[in-house]
Amino acid sequence: MAEIQRTVLRDELEAYEREHSSPLLETAGRILEELTGGRYVALHTHSDANGRSLRIVGADDRPRKPDELSEGTADQAFLALRLAGIESLQDARRTRGLPALPVVLDDVLMTFDDTRAAATLKVMARLARRWQIVVFSHHTHLRQVAEGVESDNLTIVELAVPSPIDSTRTPQRIRDAARERIVVRNHPEPAADTTKTVDPTLVRAWARRTGRQVADRGRISQDAYEAAHS
Repeated sequence: MAEIQRTVLRDELEAYEREHSSPLLETAGRILEELTGGRYVALHTHSDANGRSLRIVGADDRPRKPDELSEGTADQAFLALRLAGIESLQDARRTRGLPALPVVLDDVLMTFDDTRAAATLKVMARLARRWQIVVFSHHTHLRQVAEGVESDNLTIVELAVPSPIDSTRTPQRIRDAARERIVVRNHPEPAADTTKTVDPTLVRAWARRTGRQVADRGRISQDAYEAAHS
C-alpha cells in the first residue's frame, strides 16, 4: 500500500507541476508546512539523466524522494498538492465570476495519527472560509479529534447507520438459491423446435381418402398422417 501511495504521489505531483508550474508547488509547500507542523516545508521537482522527479524538502533543508517518506507523510504531501490544486481552480472560477464548488473528501485522514488529523482539519477549516469542504470518515475517533479543533466554521455531523435488511430466508438458503441461478444460466439453451407444420387441408383430404370422418374445418391429429408419409 505504501509503495502504491508513493508511486501515485510522485506521478500526480509531477503531472500537476507540468500543468500548473511552480506556483502550485509553492502553495502546496505552504499547506504541507501546516499539515506537518513545520516538519516539511516545500515541494519541488528534480531533473537528472533519468528524467524529472519530485522532492519533498524538510525543515532541515534536505530534499527527500517520495520513497523516503513514511506512508502518512506521503499522504500529507499528496493531500497538500490536492488542496493546492483545488485552491487554484477555485481562484480561477472566482476570476471568471463563477461560484466556488463544494469539495468532498472521503477518508483522506485514514493514515493520519491524531496530531496529523487535527492539523489537517485546521487547514481545511481555514480553506473552508472561502469554499465548502465536506470530509467523510468511518473512523469514530476522528469525531473527538474534530471536537478539539478550535474553529468557528467546523461542523460535525454523525450520519445514521444504514437500516437493516429484512431477511426472508436463512443466509444458506439464499446462497443455495443463488448457486442454482448460476447453474441454470450455464445450461445450454434448448434446441429450437423443429416440428414440421403440415397444411391441415392436406391432412383432412388424406383422412377422407382413408375412410376417416372429419368436418370441413375439423382437426385431426397429425401423428397418423406423418406416420403414413414418413
